[in-house]
Amino acid sequence: MADADVMMRPFLIEFIPERYRTELDAAFAAAEKAANDEGSAHRIGDTAGAELRQKYDTILRECVVSVWARPLARSVHRGIKASHPPQPPKEGEERPVDRIGLDLDAAEDDLLYAGLVDPATVDAAVPAPLFKTRAAFDEWADSRAPGFLTYIASRIWAATTEVWVDPKSLPASPTRNTSSS
Repeated sequence: MADADVMMRPFLIEFIPERYRTELDAAFAAAEKAANDEGSAHRIGDTAGAELRQKYDTILRECVVSVWARPLARSVHRGIKASHPPQPPKEGEERPVDRIGLDLDAAEDDLLYAGLVDPATVDAAVPAPLFKTRAAFDEWADSRAPGFLTYIASRIWAATTEVWVDPKSLPASPTRNTSSS
């Protein structure tokens, strides 16, 4: 697979709904306590730690909300930027200089619509969009919390416009071996 293809692969975003946080925290704490209980691992037939860990994993599987997204291709990115130019500050409003060339708040729905991927197609050469029509997207988005949508849009934006380099993946620099080093 070419480097450009790898950069455009879909990525998974997972959420734990607020409703389950306390239950998960309690289940995790109980599993940790059982695992760290002095001697419990050495008692024959003591499966409390494993059972509590299994309970935690079950709750986690049942409550996690998963969304697949992808970076936007250059042409799509440019189209969204052209449709949502940065807004000048209102009179008396102090706003930092716009550096992204986009009104991100207004572009959020377009970023989501273009960047969300059908989970059944994440391994396809060209993953399919999650929504066939804008109306289907709007119906889905209208039943979601704004923070949920904003977070996904920011991840799509970051995957589209930012690149991270891992310097540890580079080979070590050759050094001379002398008697003084």
